[in-house]
Amino acid sequence: MAKNRYTFIRKVAPGAKESIIFASISLGVFLLDVILSFAFGGSGGTALGALGLFALLAAVYGFLKGLKAISYRGTSYLITALGTIYAGVMCVLWIGMFFLGVS
Repeated sequence: MAKNRYTFIRKVAPGAKESIIFASISLGVFLLDVILSFAFGGSGGTALGALGLFALLAAVYGFLKGLKAISYRGTSYLITALGTIYAGVMCVLWIGMFFLGVS
């Protein structure tokens, strides 16, 4: 008679928390950019563009860290998947804002 083996994985993959942190930084900068853009009446200039570029790079870095964290075996995938999806959504949001500004 074979025994059932249960594993309760509690370890978080290295890079999973960083993915969530960088996506949260990107969201914070996005909200700051929106508020400042409304305050300046749509003419924020290069300062808001530079903040947006920084936030886009932070989101891309968080997404790449999340993708790398998925490859680790024996770790919990919930936080890793949430961080990767969160950072990916922020990347799409920033790229959409970029194309909206170009047109």
